[in-house]
Amino acid sequence: MPSNSSPNDIPDSESHDGIHPPDAQHDTWRFTLLCHRIGNAFKRTEGAKPNSLDQASLVRQTEIAAGECHWDWLFQHSHSEKLWTWATDPLITQQHATEPFSVWGNHQAIRLADHRQIYLDFQGDIGGDRGTVERITSGIIRSTSRNEEQFTFRVKIQTSTFDWGATDIEVAFKTDNARPDRQSIATPSPWTLWIGKVS
Repeated sequence: MPSNSSPNDIPDSESHDGIHPPDAQHDTWRFTLLCHRIGNAFKRTEGAKPNSLDQASLVRQTEIAAGECHWDWLFQHSHSEKLWTWATDPLITQQHATEPFSVWGNHQAIRLADHRQIYLDFQGDIGGDRGTVERITSGIIRSTSRNEEQFTFRVKIQTSTFDWGATDIEVAFKTDNARPDRQSIATPSPWTLWIGKVS
């Protein structure tokens, strides 16, 4: 989902280990899961013509979340006024069903430029023929953990258009690259999203 963020709008280089709750400036941090139905002006792989192994790898990676609809995962945090953001293909095919879906386990993801906090609440046309966004799930972040390979969030679901089958879940984004906080968003590398229930 495009925003006014630039590829340089990535988290600062400070690294934190272990799980910690929101700080004093934020009584609660929030997360939102959006369905972005793309417009004609949004093509993640537009103009991609690989002529090297590195470029071929980039094209394969940007094919993730490059269909007519993808999911944007947005997480509030203390390091910036913007939101840590990843994208995946839709994990379910029906967003308004009443039966639980099996979203647990591993899924492919890509890291996007940090998004503006307006997207925590915004729904509708994002302008510029880039498509529309619809909120699928929202809630609060109970704790956040970040190390050199992984971002982990324990979240409590408050509203959702489908039944997760649980209220408290753990969401983890892992990369094979060292220092994900310094990774260039302009040249994305593979990430793995893991989703599990909090026991």
